[in-house]
Formats: sequence, structure tokens, C-alpha cells
Amino acid sequence: MYVRILLIVLGIVVVFAASGYHLAYSVVSDKRSFEEQAREWALQRTEIKEITEIAEYRGRTNCAVVFGKNAQGTPVIAWLTKDTQFMDTVAGTVPKDSVLQTVQANYKDFELQHAVPGIEGKETFWEVVLKGRSGGYLYLYYDFHTGKMLRSYTIHAPTTPA
Repeated sequence: MYVRILLIVLGIVVVFAASGYHLAYSVVSDKRSFEEQAREWALQRTEIKEITEIAEYRGRTNCAVVFGKNAQGTPVIAWLTKDTQFMDTVAGTVPKDSVLQTVQANYKDFELQHAVPGIEGKETFWEVVLKGRSGGYLYLYYDFHTGKMLRSYTIHAPTTPA
């Protein structure tokens, strides 16, 4: 009797462990696949010859954001989707570190989730996402070339009725 219960419990543990492994593997695999696709698009469809960083922007249009250098060694950035691409030089833009310093100085009670260059139409910007102590999220948008705050909005954490 005890052996049967032990085998059933052990079987359940093995099923949960295998499911967890499969989920983790598929998430890592999807990220690797995204980065490989972004790398291929950048090297084939833009002037980028050397890739330094790949990120993902999820807005109205999801796109790969690729930082790199062109053949002359000029730092450039490209926003890429399956059908579109937009490139810009990094010179004259606000660096990520400057945006993060501004955010950290003004939003000390928040935890940084990510900062990624975004694009909507031809407007380029930094999207910074912060998490508040209450569990809500604060989205900040800074102009990519001037650093001026464009807009912000908050998504409040769900509340449970008392």
C-alpha cells in the first residue's frame, strides 16, 4: 500500500519536473530564435556589419531593436519587423545611461524592469518600464534624440475586494 502511494507521488513529481523543464526550455529556445532572426534581418537588410546588442520592443508594432556598427564603424540602430526596417545613427541620440540616470533620480521608489528603444511610425523614443511597490507598472517614454519626456502612463495592480 505504502509503495503504491510512494510510486504515485513520485510519478506526479516526475511529471511536474518534466513540464517545468519543457516550459523553461521552450522560453529559452524562443528567445534564441528571436535573436537569430533579428541578427539575420539586420545583416541582410541593413548597413549593420557588426552587432553589439539585440533587444525587443513590444508596442503597437513588435520589433527587433539591433544596435551595431556599419562598415565605416559608425554606431547605428535599426528597428526591424518581418516587413519593415528603420535605421538611424546613434550619434546625436540620448544614451541609455543618461535615460536611466534621469529615471533613477526621479523614481527612486520604483524597480527598473526594462529600458528599450521603441518606434511608432517614424517617432523614436526610449520606453522605460518601472514596477512600483504596489505591484503596478509605470511606463515612461523619452524622445530618443532630445531626452524630453513624451508621455507616461500607469497600469495599476489589480485589487481584491475587501
